[in-house]
Amino acid sequence: MVKEKFSSPLGLRKPLTKFPLSFDWVVWIDCVAIIMLMMLLNSEYLFLPGLGIELPTQSNEGANFESPSATMTLLNANTIIFQHQPTNWEELPRLLEKYSTNNPDSNQILMIRVSRSVSVNLLLQATSIAKNAGFKKVFLPTETD
Repeated sequence: MVKEKFSSPLGLRKPLTKFPLSFDWVVWIDCVAIIMLMMLLNSEYLFLPGLGIELPTQSNEGANFESPSATMTLLNANTIIFQHQPTNWEELPRLLEKYSTNNPDSNQILMIRVSRSVSVNLLLQATSIAKNAGFKKVFLPTETD
């Protein structure tokens, strides 16, 4: 039986009951479930966009590398530099054909440097213009991390 105590604040008398102390397992199970859920949501494997794969590397010492006969740089959609000379998309086919006729090398290779802001469509357009102008090969240099 629970004993009752009386208090009289402001002259009022009301019984104060002592609450029985018990260990409630449901509250602790809920807390553990919430902690596990938070750990799962903060896990790096849940929202991982891809897996890190170690790709094999190759040295360029024994590579059969041919030096380019001409260089072109695409800085953005409107800025093109061919052989250190600024040009535009309208003049580019004429300049490429002029270069290929003035330099009748059997291995005409064009190196196209592209900035990150240039779309793939513009890169393919420049590649097809170079092939139509008479360049045998077109290559793109890449950066290694």
